[in-house]
Amino acid sequence: MGKISLKLKWSAKKKPSRPYAVAKLKDPQTSLRYELELSNRFTVLQEDLSIEEKWELFSTSVKASAETVIDHKRGTNRERWISDRTWNLIDDRKEAKKRKDQAFTRARAQTEAVNIENLTRR
Repeated sequence: MGKISLKLKWSAKKKPSRPYAVAKLKDPQTSLRYELELSNRFTVLQEDLSIEEKWELFSTSVKASAETVIDHKRGTNRERWISDRTWNLIDDRKEAKKRKDQAFTRARAQTEAVNIENLTRR
């Protein structure tokens, strides 16, 4: 007879999902878009289905509409205090740096560098 040794493999833990940016629903236009998206998805739920299937459709429709309309909060837990306006400025600065790095001429790179400085001064 032979010996068999088994090694147990740890299963990968499921990543916690990032919370949705629910604060965006305070805006009336975003709130209306979210309601419209939900109502469009709920027309599918009118069919004769079991409770489990209805719950699955409900939860997926709510998550999908939240994903498309309000999206997730941005940043890590330490970065939650950063406002959307600041995140937009960060994105603008990153794009300006990319344009500067991809500039073909020195003059174009210098103008992009000036643009970056102007963005950081705001």
